[in-house]
Amino acid sequence: MRKYLITCLALSFIVNMFAEDSLVFMKEFDKQKQIVLAKANGKNQTLVTSGENWHLYPDLSSDGQNIAYMQSTGEYGFAILSTNLQSKSVRKWNKNSGTHFHPRYSRNMRYLAFSQSQDYKNQIAIVDLLKAQNKGLWTTNSDNVMQYKGSYEVVKDRASCYFPHLSSDASFLVYHRTKSDDGREVVFYDRAKKSKTVIAQGMAPSVSFDDRWIAYTAKQGEHWNVWVYDRIEGKRFRVTEHGHNDYAPSFRADNSLFFASDRSGSLQIYTVANWQAKNPKAELFVSADNATFYAPRFSGNAVYKHETFEPFPAPSRSSFGSTVHNGYIYVAGGHQGKEHTYPPESFSNQVHRYNIEKKTWEEVARRNHKCHGFTLSSHGKYVYAFGGFTYSPDYTPKWTSLDVIERYDTEKNVWEIVGRMPRKRSSNVAVKVQNKVYLIGGWDSTPKFEHDYDGKFHREIDIFDLESETCYEADVLAPLPLRRAFTAVAHDNKIYLIGGLSIGTLEFNFLDKVTEFDIESGLFKDMPPLPFATFAPAAEVIGDDLFVFGGMFEVGYFFEYEYACSIYKYNFNSRSWKNTGRFLTESKGFSQVVKHDEKLFILGGHSYHYNDNGLFLPDGIPNTFRKKSKEAQATNDRNNPVRTTEIFSIQK
Repeated sequence: MRKYLITCLALSFIVNMFAEDSLVFMKEFDKQKQIVLAKANGKNQTLVTSGENWHLYPDLSSDGQNIAYMQSTGEYGFAILSTNLQSKSVRKWNKNSGTHFHPRYSRNMRYLAFSQSQDYKNQIAIVDLLKAQNKGLWTTNSDNVMQYKGSYEVVKDRASCYFPHLSSDASFLVYHRTKSDDGREVVFYDRAKKSKTVIAQGMAPSVSFDDRWIAYTAKQGEHWNVWVYDRIEGKRFRVTEHGHNDYAPSFRADNSLFFASDRSGSLQIYTVANWQAKNPKAELFVSADNATFYAPRFSGNAVYKHETFEPFPAPSRSSFGSTVHNGYIYVAGGHQGKEHTYPPESFSNQVHRYNIEKKTWEEVARRNHKCHGFTLSSHGKYVYAFGGFTYSPDYTPKWTSLDVIERYDTEKNVWEIVGRMPRKRSSNVAVKVQNKVYLIGGWDSTPKFEHDYDGKFHREIDIFDLESETCYEADVLAPLPLRRAFTAVAHDNKIYLIGGLSIGTLEFNFLDKVTEFDIESGLFKDMPPLPFATFAPAAEVIGDDLFVFGGMFEVGYFFEYEYACSIYKYNFNSRSWKNTGRFLTESKGFSQVVKHDEKLFILGGHSYHYNDNGLFLPDGIPNTFRKKSKEAQATNDRNNPVRTTEIFSIQK
């Protein structure tokens, strides 16, 4: 099910007990089986568990705050526990007896999956960690361990299943299934379609932080080697080829691989950084003469943390304008209807503002035009709205773009028209640098003839002077390819254009281009491209770091795509991109981001898999630009507006 959402979670970037990402793994020594926490380089190792109990197969949440693991008094009867590293509180997640295996968090920290003993076989159980926050779902036993008594989502299979690993947004799951001939196969389970696909013969799968790669081990002759499956291309890569055994692979946020291997005589942890090279080399990473190590797992960058704020008010909508001004966040207009469907009632002119200090929302005067796909800026006591995409009965299709410039007086609570842009424009960016707003990209959607869906993409750049309230065309043109549905930020008197859609031979092309616009010289320069081609991401800058949130990407099928929940960071000094290993609560695009007091508030967006309460909806399918199949059309019909209760903020 595809849903619009308005999100109000806060992601604050602060220094906590870890620097950067962390690592957990199993350590066996002196007849003990314990969990070790270490820095990402394998140094500064600390035992998290102790005593005579067995502690196996740990996983570390993306924020580095929680460790899930198996615990038992011996070889059987394992329970699934988690420990919060700050409060030291312990939770038990399985409700029934038996042997339970292999806990793993989704990287948006919304779900915990494990192999649950059930009806004489093991099946994959998934716990919704948001629902699990309900205190009524917990009891405390005599050992001061909190016992979960809520429900699970169970992935039923014909055979026993182990090593579950959810994707970043929990929209899909991989695990290994035992076979009647004592073999194992890796299964890809789509939670939206509720479909299973065998992708390889092997075991112990693990998903990369960017959700593209699935690592697993497969037996070749007498030995187990590491393989990787590319879920976009549908291809398999053999990573290790050695006369020993390599087990339990996993990824770090930079896509480097880690696994346990007996190639040095006992199980130690190895890494392959360049596993896509022709002859990748495995290097020893964690070792000791008197111990064995197994099952390495990494967190994301633990410098970042979440906060929650007040819900975004109804109705749900996406593609709205936003700005921050004098302690308020303003949200205006937006699209309230089904995706790619634009009846008159889908266009909004509602305006809300959020008092950051008091943490309250209020509705203010409505804009004069019902529209979406427009931008806001602010100056003095005013908030300005530029253009937009709106309904029009005069064309087929029934839409047009606007050239109007409207001004909201924050003292008088009234909107008025103060001018016109040189051209109709929507789906563009408006970037404020000093006292000028640069209107770049986008299109005039107004049909040039009947059934014209292509509109006219703009190369002209218009400038609005906030002092004189005049709008004029700049002396320079935007470089090719022309784009819309992209984002932009300002940094050091330069504007950076990020991602977007361009005109292509198959309706649209996704862009990975990042373009620098020097407003003083009028020159454009290509920057290092995005890690993946995307449109409709959100972005903003803190210090010398540019953060890009979410967006949409193609998944290798004809006109099919998914939303991402990733958070990437670009450093202007090193000119390099990094996956932070941290994630939005939902996979989404068309979010808006505003900056206040070195915090980034990421507002709303559009998601296929989450509803207004932030809950996963397991009945959607990947979206298509061209709704041809009955299945795709039926899902589009279920694409109703929703709202969630999260804003994301970032602070240093």
